[in-house]
Amino acid sequence: MSMTDNASYIFTSCYVTTDLTGDNFVDATDFAIAGNNAANFVSVISP
Repeated sequence: MSMTDNASYIFTSCYVTTDLTGDNFVDATDFAIAGNNAANFVSVISP
């Protein structure tokens, strides 16, 4: 979550992994999604 926080603080643009909405811009929306996922313990399990 700290990576998303840092990227949203400096308004990172372009294709980056912290852009959770896919709009090529890291902002408070991406940080909110990361916070909600962390609070709900959302994870990915892949083979």
